[in-house]
Amino acid sequence: MFASNPDGDLRLRAMWALHVTGGFTADQLTEALDDQDQHVRAWAIQLLTEDHDASAAATDKFIELAERDASPIVRLYLAAALQRVEHDVRWPIAEHLATKGDER
Repeated sequence: MFASNPDGDLRLRAMWALHVTGGFTADQLTEALDDQDQHVRAWAIQLLTEDHDASAAATDKFIELAERDASPIVRLYLAAALQRVEHDVRWPIAEHLATKGDER
């Protein structure tokens, strides 16, 4: 359902269900950071940082998202995740987020 359903709301529900039942690996969540749906990308950030143990591959992708992702939702989740990632990746993420303009 997560991989194939076109309904974003149902995909998020499937994502949450997979997460709480251990159906997602960290690598699969890291892959979800490239999803077309901004809400899926945002929740992948949330779930990857939930236990303060995001992998280096995930935090590298966070830096890339902070630099390139135009979604204000994704940027909000990245900002919220700053307190749950390693200290050495906080600054690059924050720096890229700060250089983005207001895109309302």
